[in-house]
Amino acid sequence: MMEVKNLSFRYRGAGKRILDRISFRAEKGSCLAVLGNNGAGKSTLLKCMSRICRAGEGSVLVDGEDILRISGKEMARKIAYVPQSSQVSHTMVFDEVLLGRKPYIKWDITKEDQRLVMEILEQLELTGFASR
Repeated sequence: MMEVKNLSFRYRGAGKRILDRISFRAEKGSCLAVLGNNGAGKSTLLKCMSRICRAGEGSVLVDGEDILRISGKEMARKIAYVPQSSQVSHTMVFDEVLLGRKPYIKWDITKEDQRLVMEILEQLELTGFASR
């Protein structure tokens, strides 16, 4: 479960709040859409929810825990952020999906990590793209 409570944010030097007391709750297994015009603050909201930007007011709770009070490793296990755009990567699709396992990998990838990645690729109907 993720809960956003009275979240407010403004960029340095900006007089106007980008986010103004935003609150909502998303239960485990549910799907939530954030809609709005360009520049409305959708990406800023996601950045605040993933600790990339720190909100000036309010809180973000994941499974009842404030994201500002959990370790980076635990945070990575609970929240993933994929930016709108990034530089072109030369890694394979399999490896990109495997990055989601990074917080769980201690030394090297295991057969279980590989199995989970293939399971995800199958669910998304992307197995044909695994080595691309």
